[in-house]
Amino acid sequence: MNESVDHVYDWIWQLSEMKGIIPPFCIELSLMDSSRYYLHSVPVRDPKTLSLVLRVWDFRAFSSDEIEQFKQKLNISCSRGEDYTENDYHPKLDYADLRLHLQNINYAIEWNDKVWPREQRPKMGFLD
Repeated sequence: MNESVDHVYDWIWQLSEMKGIIPPFCIELSLMDSSRYYLHSVPVRDPKTLSLVLRVWDFRAFSSDEIEQFKQKLNISCSRGEDYTENDYHPKLDYADLRLHLQNINYAIEWNDKVWPREQRPKMGFLD
């Protein structure tokens, strides 16, 4: 990543080096068009164009009650492995691929969650 890119972009760029998937509801992305997604992983990045593929969690098969139940279930379970898949979390869970340039990301929220302990997360440049 080049030095003129800010810490948020650099941190998201680093996520593509992470093994495994990011648990649901742990990283929320807001794009410049005001759409919001929960990040699953970053499978592809192009350093030449600073574009990437963001894999995002797809909750369309869930009712609002099922989402709340799913969140409660996630808070009970504290373990996850690098080889976790969507079905290990919930059989209805899926993902979608979002192709965009880094500049289309407005901000990222890293929610504190015991499902994804801090020591397993990429560190943002100025935070431990």
